[in-house]
Amino acid sequence: VAEGDALLTELVVAGAPLPFGISPEAMLSMMGELGGGAAADGTELAKAPGIVRDSLLFPYVYGLPLAMNAYAGGGFAAVNALLEDPPASTEQVMHPDKIGVDPPVAVAIARPAGLATAYRVAGTDVLGEFGLRSWLSRWIPQEDAAAAAAGWGGDRYVFLWPQSTGVGDGHLDHGIIAISTRWDPAAPSASRSEAEEFEAALGCYLDARFPGAAIEADGMTFAPIPGGDWAAIVREGDGVIYVEGVPASGWPDPAALIDEIAGRAG
Repeated sequence: VAEGDALLTELVVAGAPLPFGISPEAMLSMMGELGGGAAADGTELAKAPGIVRDSLLFPYVYGLPLAMNAYAGGGFAAVNALLEDPPASTEQVMHPDKIGVDPPVAVAIARPAGLATAYRVAGTDVLGEFGLRSWLSRWIPQEDAAAAAAGWGGDRYVFLWPQSTGVGDGHLDHGIIAISTRWDPAAPSASRSEAEEFEAALGCYLDARFPGAAIEADGMTFAPIPGGDWAAIVREGDGVIYVEGVPASGWPDPAALIDEIAGRAG
């Protein structure tokens, strides 16, 4: 909201026409013109990992359309109201009609006890609709990633990093990611639920990263990863859990570990 307010104020003070209805793609192009090619190939920003680049640009690419949407309805007083009571999620930034009517669902995630002695929590946070879409779009078409992330209800991820040589040879230099998500109920006319769409997109992601590895077993999509790890997708109702990077030998089996992540252990 703050960056959108700043860009909007610049345009108003400069007497420039306001680009109502501008798309994120057009915003990227406009930012390149204003910033001397800030998002152009060959710049330091363009060299950053895609998800980092997307996150840095998000406040501008989506902030201006959000601020203009408020401005169109009530001038700067409406923009000030947004600053005082800002959106609660990236979903609400991207879809202003959801502000105040579609709050994010709080999702809990646990570090499995079976991994606690060898792995520490290196980070935990919420990805949101935008973060999930950006992550998936590194491996599947952007339009498919956008469709899969739409209907987001809430999520929480935990990233685990080895803290003990007990993880075994070959596993000391990479971690484990676990993501628990919740999805909006399906529309009455929908052929499949939002959770099912996200589950299907995760399957495409796995196939793109590890071609031919995924198999269906014990109610989950399971994928042995070259190097001795595994990844898995589990959907239950409106919830989907994804785990990647767990050593294949000497650790909890996939079903038990996912039960712990979901808080069902014990």
